[in-house]
Amino acid sequence: SNTLPLFREGYQSGLETGDLEWGGICAVLYLMHAWFAGKELNDLSLEGAAFCVQFAQLKQETMAKQGAIFQQAILNLLGTSTVAWEFNGDSFSEAEHLPIFLQSGNQTAPCYFYVSKLVLCYLFGQIDEAIAAASTLESYLGAATGMSLIPVFHTYDSLTHLAKYSQVSQAEQESILQRVTANQEKIKRWADVAPANQLHKYHLVEAEKYRVLSQKTAAIEFYDLAIKEAKENGYIQDEAIANELTAKFYLDWSKDKVAQAYMTEAYYCYARWGAKAKVIDLEKRYPQLLAPILQQRRVAESLEKTMARSTITSTTKTSTSISEALDLATLLKASQAISGEIELNKLLTTLLEIVIANAGADKCVLLLKEDRDLKVVALVAEGQSPQLLPSIPLESSLDVAISLINTVKRTLSPLVIPNTRTSSQFTADIYLQKHQPKSVLCSPIINQGQLIGVLYLENNLTVGAFTSERIEVLNLICSQAAISLENARLYQAAQQALTELKEAQLTIVQSEKMSALGNLVAGVAHEINNPAGFLSGNIQPALDYINDIFGLLNIVQEKHPQLHPEVQETIEAIELDYIREDLPKLVGSMREGVKRIQEI
Repeated sequence: SNTLPLFREGYQSGLETGDLEWGGICAVLYLMHAWFAGKELNDLSLEGAAFCVQFAQLKQETMAKQGAIFQQAILNLLGTSTVAWEFNGDSFSEAEHLPIFLQSGNQTAPCYFYVSKLVLCYLFGQIDEAIAAASTLESYLGAATGMSLIPVFHTYDSLTHLAKYSQVSQAEQESILQRVTANQEKIKRWADVAPANQLHKYHLVEAEKYRVLSQKTAAIEFYDLAIKEAKENGYIQDEAIANELTAKFYLDWSKDKVAQAYMTEAYYCYARWGAKAKVIDLEKRYPQLLAPILQQRRVAESLEKTMARSTITSTTKTSTSISEALDLATLLKASQAISGEIELNKLLTTLLEIVIANAGADKCVLLLKEDRDLKVVALVAEGQSPQLLPSIPLESSLDVAISLINTVKRTLSPLVIPNTRTSSQFTADIYLQKHQPKSVLCSPIINQGQLIGVLYLENNLTVGAFTSERIEVLNLICSQAAISLENARLYQAAQQALTELKEAQLTIVQSEKMSALGNLVAGVAHEINNPAGFLSGNIQPALDYINDIFGLLNIVQEKHPQLHPEVQETIEAIELDYIREDLPKLVGSMREGVKRIQEI
């Protein structure tokens, strides 16, 4: 990503100085690097279109068509092509334009084309075509020496062949593993130098390799590393791919809840990247995993229709209605904000902020169903920040009218009291007697016919604060909130399940390590016992030998009192008296040590 401003500067400099060839090269490499770096595709497609048009106008057809290869790949991902992995669009046609490059002897353009085709075919599950593209690309790689497409090729070549692994013979499987190992050796060297660009690619391939080898613990570790590193370094498309592959791994393992969490994250990553075609592809392939998201989209579409109807109607109404129509536009954005939250605590905070700002309430309390009971989990008052609570049972709460909540729980329908002071309903409710709010609204949060929570709202200043328009919009927000709450709970459960799974796997691994350590210790004990026995059996002979030497030295000193000075100094340096005194201690320590080693 750091190269992008430099390429733009080179492109602009080429235009200003008339060096159109190198300006064009900078433009083409900008498109390639921006795509591989995960730049948002809608913005990138506008830049690509401008490059291609400008160079066509300048009669730089070769550069225009080279850039058009990447531009067409980007457009395919955006969903403009009927078949996302085929290059048959307005920018570049494989049938029409590729032969021109081949006939002219241009070796670089085929590299651009086949690496783009390899990526698209892999992304959309066309594995045989991806393998064919990789095979053809290999013969052109010499023209791309030093380019960033080289590690992209080696990464996708490995991923593509590993995707085919389970469908081929044992001999072919061994060949695939050898191919992947060779690719990984190269990626590892590049990852050591530039981990921000390459390490997540290396780890993703490692995860897939361990998957096909049925080494689940290692696969999980490397999948999570790949996701983490891709996210940290802004490679959103690789983060999406890693999440998708992880989801498929868990799905094949029949861990559907965990798979759903990863596939949901993949879906949102592809959406943020702008790859609409891939988003649609996931919806078709995994509707069971993405059912909550698909339901969210239907709610959002319903909200848009409601907003449109209200906007049309508002042209014949008062300024108050116009204000309410504007609230709907705000709430449409709010709905999108709710659907974008997947962590439960953040979702609760976002939901309460939206409701208190747009529903005409000055107090809002959220209750969620836990087991069979409703519990107060959060509240907010106007002008204050939302407060998360430690799941207070409804019967113990001092913040809501309990009788109203129970009625909504039973009927599963919204309950509105325009004026609590004149209403004959719920006069016995202790909370209403004490606080006497002017307007109250209770709205159920329902998902697939099941109550999952209740929103309690009150307005202490205005009678009839909760109009029919506001109630309709709030119902739509509650529908959106229901889906998002289920998603958040599912995500939380999946994270917990994943943590427990990792802990269980860690226990298994530790057990295996302890077993291996036991075998190792037994082997070491055997090996130690031999020299220990040797030491034990030879301490006394060694001691006798040393005593003999001491005796010889005594005789020498007695028989030859006038020794050569150097010999005398040497004997005195040995400190015989000191050694004689400490030797038995040393021998005792050696024997004790040998004994302990043998016991251990």
